[in-house]
Amino acid sequence: MVQAGDVVTLTGYVSAYNNAWQLVYGNCEEWSVGTVSVTAASTFVLVGKTTTVTATLKNEPAAFKYSSSDTTIATVDETTGVVTGVKEGKVFITATLTVDGKTYSDTCAIEVTQITPKAITVSELIDKADSSNTNYVWDTKNIYQVKGIFEGYAGDNFGNAYLSDPETGKTVKIYGLSGTENAGFSYKDGAWKYSNPKNAETTIKGIVNNGEEVTLNVMFEDAKGVANIAGYVVEHKANEKTYASSINTPENGTASLSLTEPQKYGTKVEIVVAPNEGYVVNSVKVKTLYGEESIAADESGKYFYNVTCKNEVEVAFKVKPQAGSTQTLTITGAALGAQSSYSDCSGTIDGVDIVAKQICLQSNGIQMRTNKNGTTFIYNETAVAGSIVSITLYYNSEKDPNDALLVVSAGSEKMATLKTDGTATKFTDKKFVFTPTGNFSWFNISHTSTNGSAYIDSIDVVYKAA
Repeated sequence: MVQAGDVVTLTGYVSAYNNAWQLVYGNCEEWSVGTVSVTAASTFVLVGKTTTVTATLKNEPAAFKYSSSDTTIATVDETTGVVTGVKEGKVFITATLTVDGKTYSDTCAIEVTQITPKAITVSELIDKADSSNTNYVWDTKNIYQVKGIFEGYAGDNFGNAYLSDPETGKTVKIYGLSGTENAGFSYKDGAWKYSNPKNAETTIKGIVNNGEEVTLNVMFEDAKGVANIAGYVVEHKANEKTYASSINTPENGTASLSLTEPQKYGTKVEIVVAPNEGYVVNSVKVKTLYGEESIAADESGKYFYNVTCKNEVEVAFKVKPQAGSTQTLTITGAALGAQSSYSDCSGTIDGVDIVAKQICLQSNGIQMRTNKNGTTFIYNETAVAGSIVSITLYYNSEKDPNDALLVVSAGSEKMATLKTDGTATKFTDKKFVFTPTGNFSWFNISHTSTNGSAYIDSIDVVYKAA
């Protein structure tokens, strides 16, 4: 503020002139300390982290100098205003500007906080889910440090990955995982907040490899018994632990592992199979931390898997199919468009289950629905892999020319539309024969009319020898 005796140099425009040569200036403003403002990007900062303080003069930048009231709590760069947390406590950052020997300043308070994650295991983290909890917010008080084996990405765009405990066999899904703290977390307005890095392939790939031992700092969110966890990598290193796999003793043949000693994560192991005379391989399955995985033979007819934990391998054999064999599945009461309950039909083709159910699907045969009737869904638990020669459907309907069955192969490929003959005798069987293409595992038959009912009486499956 201008005081008595101060010399002030004014620059302006002449607004009036008289005979006494008196200059009268207009629009002059008085400048005071009140025109100085200091703000911080965040009034909270973690120990070892930074925030920035910015001072302005009448909302315009100026050459301020910054200082800390206690450098043992937080330091500040005198020219840039970058504040670094040193230890827990509260500190005042002052911005000072000197003009013509006069000093003007303002301050803002910064709180420095230390977060010490609590140690927890993968199993304990999973067990924290509370089914009675109906909230869906990040609980920033639940900050943990957990160790495990990095199991890779969830294959989506939300930064999801897996962390497993090889001792207990439990796996937890990390709903957002970043390679560094700064990539996913910020401490603002008194809360440690998580900002999903969106893509683990970007934030983790090249930093952590599958199978490595990792230490994560994570935030825990509990919503109706679902443990949602987000975090970042604190430390990672090669996993030196070895895992002992096991294999069952199948009937009608032998099976063994090419490597019998415990192996490191990612080691490729061959499953050596030898069916007895008259038998072939029915299935080869490996239990992982995520569940059971079916293993297909490679081009040479051999089976392999990669060690990920204490894997359990299960091999089964079946009778070798004979050429031209036919399996008939009789469906009882599966009236399409007429029943809301399930009507099942089951049988086997040399140990491979073929099941027919009346269930509810959309007309394109892809997405299941529970509010519609009128579809029979036929599938086998293990794909027959091209050994099917033909499938014959025996169907009938009431005497109604508008009744129709839509037959669809895997996916949405339309194979045929079967319509009843308006002059046909009621409940007289008609048939439709088709040959599935590719690795056949399912097809569906949809009733497309609301007039009357259509029925599938039986299904004949003809297959060739393996």
